Amino acid sequence: VDIGDHNSGALLRSLPGKAKLMVAGYQLWLALAWGVGRWVSMALANRMTRSMARAMRCPVPPAQMGWQMNYPYAAQWTGGYRLAAQVVPVCPMLYVWGKRKPFQFQSQRWVQQQAARPGCAVQAFDAGHWVMLDQPAAFNVCVTAWLARTPVA
Repeated sequence: VDIGDHNSGALLRSLPGKAKLMVAGYQLWLALAWGVGRWVSMALANRMTRSMARAMRCPVPPAQMGWQMNYPYAAQWTGGYRLAAQVVPVCPMLYVWGKRKPFQFQSQRWVQQQAARPGCAVQAFDAGHWVMLDQPAAFNVCVTAWLARTPVA
């Protein structure tokens, strides 16, 4: 849900400069929070993490998030994911995303490729990043319908 070809060149090329700055801003902040938690102060790192979550309107209660969750951002910006494989699903997949965001987490090319694969479907919702919370009934109908028409291997 809402995270597509995050490490592809196609996504990076599709983002305008302002979106690239926004991505770098929140990811670097969270990567820094991970480092602060690991080496300096877990309490400060949690405050940094939770302040970013508030700014991004994350619906998760603050008590359920901590600095450790930022490891993927630290790995991304320190080269830990340099050799990570591209996102190339081999099984049937339903990909859904929200259209009401400052930038997307998938390239149009990737969406088209997924839509063309047998057994796959793609669906954009008039929602933010947390599609299943913004449009719960429509999301559940979409998932249920896709599962009903997806053959069991």
